[in-house]
Amino acid sequence: EPGAIAEPFDLKLPGAHNQANAQAAWTAARQLGVDRAAAADALREFAGLPHRLQFVAQIASVRYYNDSKCTTPEGAIVALRAFEPRRSIILVGG
Repeated sequence: EPGAIAEPFDLKLPGAHNQANAQAAWTAARQLGVDRAAAADALREFAGLPHRLQFVAQIASVRYYNDSKCTTPEGAIVALRAFEPRRSIILVGG
C-alpha cells in the first residue's frame, strides 16, 4: 500500500539506514510476487557485505565492527548513529 508505514524487519545489521534498505528490498520483492514471510526470512539471515559495518567479534560485552569501506565523513556519521544510544569508540587509519 503506497504511503503505508511498514512493519520493521528483524535484521542482523544495525542502523536505521539498513532498515530503510530492507524496506526498499521488500518493496521490490513484493512487486515480483515474493511473500513477506519469505522476504523476512532472507533479510533476517543477510549478514551484510565485507567491510560494511561487518561484525567481526565480541569480547566480553564489547562488539567489534569493520567499516573500512566507509570513505566519507557522512558515511562514518551514519555508521556511528547505527549504534546510538550506546557508547562507541571509533578507530581510524589513514
